[in-house]
Amino acid sequence: MVNIERLLLKPSAYPHHVDEVEHVETHISHIFLAGEYAYKVKKPLNLGFLDFSTLEARKHFCAEEVRLNSRLAKDIYIDVVSIIRNDDRVFITDEQTEKYTNVVEYAVRMHRFDREMELDKLLENHSKYWKDEWLDELCITVAKFHLDSNRAKINSGYGE
Repeated sequence: MVNIERLLLKPSAYPHHVDEVEHVETHISHIFLAGEYAYKVKKPLNLGFLDFSTLEARKHFCAEEVRLNSRLAKDIYIDVVSIIRNDDRVFITDEQTEKYTNVVEYAVRMHRFDREMELDKLLENHSKYWKDEWLDELCITVAKFHLDSNRAKINSGYGE
């Protein structure tokens, strides 16, 4: 992977107005908080239980993340975008990637939300942000999700 993390910190890399970009790193992703959007770039890793080692694999798993997570967070997940390299700069586009031969990465584009609403921060600041009825809503949502999900046949391997 081209080292694009530094280049994605520049507001000019984004197709919309951005004053500044914040970078959050996880063990498998780089997340760029840019204006009203967040862009998640998967690291080129193969950890055995996940394999993001090729550009095509990262594109595939970006699409899968949007498809799967949109079921419970449709207001957050938007689409998969291409990251194009042009000399010493990169830019993000949601145009058809077939017109670009210099796609260097893909990212999941999401709507940003208040970072104080992240679960770890909610738990840290329990009295300030937490609403007890959220736990009941979460339980009902997860139970309904599982009731409505497709079921694997009894003899299928690992839910296939």
